[in-house]
Amino acid sequence: MRKLDKRLLRMVKHSKGQFISVTVIVAAALCIFIAFSMMSINIRDSVNYYYESTNFNDINVKLMKIPESALEKVKKIPGIKSVEGRISFDVPLRIEDSADEKVTVRIISISDNDEMINKLYMKNGNSISNINQVIVLDQFASARKIKPGDKVTPYINGMNQELSVSGVAASPEFVYLMENDQALLPAPEKFGIFYVSKEFAQSVYGYRGNYNELLIKVYGEKNIDDLADKIEKELDAFGVKQIITRENQLSNNVLNQKIEGIDKMSSAVPVLFLMVAALIISIMLSRTVNNDRIAIGVLKALGYGNVNILSHYTKYSLAIGLAGSAIGISLGLLLSGVLTSVFIGFFNIPIVKVNVYYSYIIYAIILTSTFCIISGLFGARSVIHIVPADSMRPEAPKSGKRILLERLTFIWRRIGFSWKMVIRNIFRTKKRFAFLVLGLALSYSINVVPLYMINAMSAMFTLQYGEYQKMDYTIDFARPLSEKSMQEVKKLAQIDRIEAKVEYPFELQNGWKKKTVGIIGIPKDTELYEFK
Repeated sequence: MRKLDKRLLRMVKHSKGQFISVTVIVAAALCIFIAFSMMSINIRDSVNYYYESTNFNDINVKLMKIPESALEKVKKIPGIKSVEGRISFDVPLRIEDSADEKVTVRIISISDNDEMINKLYMKNGNSISNINQVIVLDQFASARKIKPGDKVTPYINGMNQELSVSGVAASPEFVYLMENDQALLPAPEKFGIFYVSKEFAQSVYGYRGNYNELLIKVYGEKNIDDLADKIEKELDAFGVKQIITRENQLSNNVLNQKIEGIDKMSSAVPVLFLMVAALIISIMLSRTVNNDRIAIGVLKALGYGNVNILSHYTKYSLAIGLAGSAIGISLGLLLSGVLTSVFIGFFNIPIVKVNVYYSYIIYAIILTSTFCIISGLFGARSVIHIVPADSMRPEAPKSGKRILLERLTFIWRRIGFSWKMVIRNIFRTKKRFAFLVLGLALSYSINVVPLYMINAMSAMFTLQYGEYQKMDYTIDFARPLSEKSMQEVKKLAQIDRIEAKVEYPFELQNGWKKKTVGIIGIPKDTELYEFK
């Protein structure tokens, strides 16, 4: 082993506390990077495989009513692979335990076709075998403790319809169960999905041979927006309410936003940790070089060049990076599978695919080595200016001069002697002080941001539902009603204030940009909505 390498081992041994501390920071950075990067890819793989296995729709069209014969016209549009009609409507669910509890379920018809769009992933029980059976979505069944064989009673068209639960299933359409896009968080105990036979849905809702929703699969997703425009024009006569592409589908949109958040975290947080580690390494090596002036002078006198000595100290920072990489990558690989399973379980995706992507391991090692080498070179750069003859003498003190604060005598006289020394040292080592402050600022920011996000969510809820939307309840009707219905609602309960509103989806377009939004019409003298 080379002499300088032996000396490097002694350096690590004598400064093991500092070495371990910085190594932990590097390991934390790479653990986050590997865990979240691989977690993101594994989640996408699991979701894509689940969508493919269940034949998840590319376009969902909501209409007033369309006859079954009109589906052939839609199938003839170039680019459409398959079309399937279904009936969907929201109804109250009768709950025996609590008369005051309001539970809504969405009745959705399904076909018995093997190539059906949005296939159900059965978790328990069997598929529907007769008209009075129903399949319950897994999240709602878990929240309400519903199991196969139980009886459920939705209230449909003024009648209680008792149905038998044949099975519990997951659906790609509701991996994140939300009633509508105005709901901020899922409430699986208050809203659920019931899947019934097409014959039952058509009979109880008066839709014989008709549908109010279309599920469409396309051959490619590149021109899906143009295809949606063609579908809207073709079906305009049937009262198109809304056309939702997979990208804008509520559940899938929320899922993609969560995955994008993980991607951003895997990129930003590790860089912050590595920046803190790089600052600490740079300051630590600059002090080490300053303390080793005599040893460096002797090494130069013995024939070691600047490159050899500079690389010797840089190896110290590189050793920190490699040790941290080994620990961080190992922990990241273990955590990636666990985090993927937790995330997939939270979004009720029954299929989990976990793989190891070695490209991220290589990228992590290169990234860490780059940070450590640059910080090592920057911290040990003063090696170049050390001359053997001068290194035998103590370093000459820096020339002192009066700082700006000393000229303000009325302030300077009131400062204690120890604080005067501290202030002078700060101004004489401004760069070192700036690096230390920056490192502390980054460390605090890493800890403060998560706490801020928790408080921000609470404040956002309070602001939204305490100041901007002041209503206690919102009643949605399946079709528009006259103002007389408000008087009937007033008779049902003690109400201080009631307001009518009109809510309808619209598509906004500016050039090539399009966005579907909900337009809400409210009274001019509204007291339940606040605008600022």
